[in-house]
Amino acid sequence: MIHEFRYIGCFLQYDELNRALSLINRVSLSNVIKNPHITFAYRPEFVDESLFGKAIKVCIIGYTCDGKNEGVKVTLDSDNQVINKMAAQISVPHITLSISDDSESVLTKYLSFEMLDEPIEITGVFGGMDFNNNVIYW
Repeated sequence: MIHEFRYIGCFLQYDELNRALSLINRVSLSNVIKNPHITFAYRPEFVDESLFGKAIKVCIIGYTCDGKNEGVKVTLDSDNQVINKMAAQISVPHITLSISDDSESVLTKYLSFEMLDEPIEITGVFGGMDFNNNVIYW
Protein backbone atom coordinates (compact mmCIF):
# COMPACT_ATOMS: atom_id res chain seq x y z
CA MET A 1 0.00 0.00 0.00
CA ILE A 2 1.43 3.31 -1.10
CA HIS A 3 -0.85 5.48 1.05
CA GLU A 4 -2.54 5.15 4.40
CA PHE A 5 -6.26 5.83 4.18
CA ARG A 6 -8.77 7.22 6.66
CA TYR A 7 -11.45 5.38 4.69
CA ILE A 8 -12.13 3.77 1.34
CA GLY A 9 -15.38 3.75 -0.57
CA CYS A 10 -17.45 5.07 -3.42
CA PHE A 11 -16.94 8.79 -4.06
CA LEU A 12 -19.34 11.02 -5.97
CA GLN A 13 -18.85 14.41 -7.57
CA TYR A 14 -20.46 17.02 -5.29
CA ASP A 15 -22.10 19.07 -8.08
CA GLU A 16 -23.33 16.01 -9.96
CA LEU A 17 -24.89 14.58 -6.79
CA ASN A 18 -26.65 17.86 -6.00
CA ARG A 19 -28.07 18.03 -9.54
CA ALA A 20 -29.33 14.47 -9.17
CA LEU A 21 -31.00 15.37 -5.85
CA SER A 22 -32.62 18.57 -7.16
CA LEU A 23 -36.09 17.00 -7.25
CA ILE A 24 -35.98 16.04 -3.57
CA ASN A 25 -37.36 18.50 -1.03
CA ARG A 26 -34.18 18.71 1.07
CA VAL A 27 -33.30 20.32 4.38
CA SER A 28 -29.59 21.11 4.20
CA LEU A 29 -27.81 21.52 7.55
CA SER A 30 -24.95 23.83 8.54
CA ASN A 31 -22.03 21.52 7.65
CA VAL A 32 -22.27 20.31 4.05
CA ILE A 33 -20.19 17.25 3.12
CA LYS A 34 -18.05 18.39 0.16
CA ASN A 35 -16.65 14.91 -0.60
CA PRO A 36 -19.83 12.82 -0.66
CA HIS A 37 -19.18 9.10 -0.41
CA ILE A 38 -20.35 5.72 0.77
CA THR A 39 -17.83 4.36 3.26
CA PHE A 40 -16.75 0.77 2.61
CA ALA A 41 -14.10 0.58 5.36
CA TYR A 42 -12.89 3.03 8.01
CA ARG A 43 -9.14 2.95 8.74
CA PRO A 44 -8.66 -0.18 6.64
CA GLU A 45 -5.69 -2.40 7.37
CA PHE A 46 -5.48 -3.53 3.74
CA VAL A 47 -6.42 -1.57 0.61
CA ASP A 48 -6.48 -3.09 -2.87
CA GLU A 49 -5.51 0.03 -4.80
CA SER A 50 -6.00 -1.82 -8.09
CA LEU A 51 -9.75 -1.24 -7.52
CA PHE A 52 -9.31 2.54 -7.48
CA GLY A 53 -11.01 4.28 -10.38
CA LYS A 54 -13.57 1.50 -10.95
CA ALA A 55 -17.09 2.80 -11.63
CA ILE A 56 -19.93 2.01 -9.24
CA LYS A 57 -23.61 2.51 -10.07
CA VAL A 58 -25.29 4.22 -7.12
CA CYS A 59 -29.07 4.07 -6.88
CA ILE A 60 -30.51 6.59 -4.38
CA ILE A 61 -33.62 5.00 -2.87
CA GLY A 62 -34.36 6.98 0.31
CA TYR A 63 -33.94 10.36 2.02
CA THR A 64 -33.76 11.50 5.65
CA CYS A 65 -33.11 14.58 7.76
CA ASP A 66 -33.66 14.71 11.52
CA GLY A 67 -32.19 18.19 12.08
CA LYS A 68 -28.80 16.71 12.99
CA ASN A 69 -28.00 14.53 9.97
CA GLU A 70 -29.16 14.68 6.37
CA GLY A 71 -28.56 11.75 4.06
CA VAL A 72 -29.72 9.34 1.40
CA LYS A 73 -29.97 5.56 1.43
CA VAL A 74 -28.45 3.83 -1.60
CA THR A 75 -27.87 0.54 -3.32
CA LEU A 76 -24.59 -0.17 -5.12
CA ASP A 77 -23.63 -2.20 -8.17
CA SER A 78 -20.34 -2.58 -10.02
CA ASP A 79 -19.00 -4.65 -12.88
CA ASN A 80 -16.27 -5.63 -10.41
CA GLN A 81 -17.29 -8.54 -8.19
CA VAL A 82 -14.73 -7.71 -5.47
CA ILE A 83 -16.34 -4.26 -5.08
CA ASN A 84 -19.82 -5.84 -5.06
CA LYS A 85 -18.74 -8.26 -2.33
CA MET A 86 -17.39 -5.39 -0.18
CA ALA A 87 -20.54 -3.31 -0.83
CA ALA A 88 -22.75 -6.21 0.28
CA GLN A 89 -21.08 -6.09 3.71
CA ILE A 90 -22.12 -2.47 4.41
CA SER A 91 -24.94 -2.62 6.97
CA VAL A 92 -26.73 0.54 5.77
CA PRO A 93 -25.29 1.90 2.51
CA HIS A 94 -25.84 5.66 2.65
CA ILE A 95 -24.39 9.06 1.83
CA THR A 96 -24.31 11.76 4.49
CA LEU A 97 -25.14 15.05 2.75
CA SER A 98 -24.89 17.48 5.69
CA ILE A 99 -24.74 17.54 9.49
CA SER A 100 -25.40 20.02 12.29
CA ASP A 101 -22.63 21.41 14.49
CA ASP A 102 -23.41 18.87 17.23
CA SER A 103 -23.49 15.67 15.16
CA GLU A 104 -21.24 13.25 13.29
CA SER A 105 -21.59 11.76 9.80
CA VAL A 106 -21.42 8.20 11.11
CA LEU A 107 -24.81 8.67 12.83
CA THR A 108 -26.73 8.97 9.53
CA LYS A 109 -26.96 5.19 9.19
CA TYR A 110 -29.15 4.99 12.31
CA LEU A 111 -31.92 7.21 10.91
CA SER A 112 -35.18 6.13 9.27
CA PHE A 113 -35.20 6.84 5.55
CA GLU A 114 -38.31 7.82 3.62
CA MET A 115 -38.27 5.78 0.43
CA LEU A 116 -38.35 7.73 -2.84
CA ASP A 117 -41.14 7.15 -5.38
CA GLU A 118 -38.56 6.98 -8.15
CA PRO A 119 -34.95 5.89 -7.49
CA ILE A 120 -32.21 8.24 -8.73
CA GLU A 121 -29.18 6.75 -10.49
CA ILE A 122 -25.73 8.30 -10.45
CA THR A 123 -22.22 6.93 -10.99
CA GLY A 124 -19.50 6.98 -8.37
CA VAL A 125 -15.87 5.89 -8.36
CA PHE A 126 -14.06 3.60 -5.93
CA GLY A 127 -11.21 5.31 -4.09
CA GLY A 128 -9.85 6.39 -0.75
CA MET A 129 -9.48 9.47 1.41
CA ASP A 130 -6.11 9.91 3.05
CA PHE A 131 -5.38 11.60 6.38
CA ASN A 132 -4.81 14.94 4.59
CA ASN A 133 -8.40 14.86 3.23
CA ASN A 134 -7.24 14.09 -0.32
CA VAL A 135 -9.51 11.82 -2.34
CA ILE A 136 -7.48 9.39 -4.42
CA TYR A 137 -9.04 7.36 -7.27
CA TRP A 138 -6.17 6.59 -9.62
